[in-house]
Amino acid sequence: MCLLGGLVCLSLAAVVLLLVPDIRAREHAHRTARPCPTSLPAEAVDCALEFPATVADVRTVTVGRASLDYEARLISERSEPFRVRFDADRPIAAGLRPGDQVTARLWRGDVTSVSRLDATQATTRAPGGAIGWALASGWLLAAVAVHALWCGTWILRHTESYRAGRTSPLTIAAAVLAGMLPIVLLAVTVTYLFHGPPWLPPLLGVCCLAAIRKWLRPSDARHAAR
Repeated sequence: MCLLGGLVCLSLAAVVLLLVPDIRAREHAHRTARPCPTSLPAEAVDCALEFPATVADVRTVTVGRASLDYEARLISERSEPFRVRFDADRPIAAGLRPGDQVTARLWRGDVTSVSRLDATQATTRAPGGAIGWALASGWLLAAVAVHALWCGTWILRHTESYRAGRTSPLTIAAAVLAGMLPIVLLAVTVTYLFHGPPWLPPLLGVCCLAAIRKWLRPSDARHAAR
């Protein structure tokens, strides 16, 4: 079961981490998008078109048990009425009222932000934050996969010891994994917030794996002596 679980986690980690470059490129393109030169955004694929709109109505939408989103229906001369959603009440969502004049920002077919009175709030369609979740989940899955594969391999090589209950190496490995996870999360946070090198989390992971091997070697030697 450990080997099967490890292979599943490793496959999921690979899929998630392979999406990171595309997510990062999308977020960078949105962050650096220049205003469209004309009213036709199709002439420049990555430009951002800003246009005036009027708030028709605003409502709250319950997401889950405790989360509350704000949804506004906007009317504009350049398009049919459309809805935008905000996952926070500030800086403008909670204060929107029917008849308010706002400025919508259109990028790649999605309204990614709305501005009013010098305040701007991103909508739920705006790229942002996804890369942090992808990095965290990907490297956590990778760490769990390595741990599960190591445990499965150890059980296969030491079946008699496992059946007899002599599983101290597995306990030590689990403790080291628990201590390694905060380090990996810290590396992911640094990589995301400061646009650090993508090899930082795996580098720390390799260091932690080296620590696992060093700490388990004396235990294996004592077990062999018995």
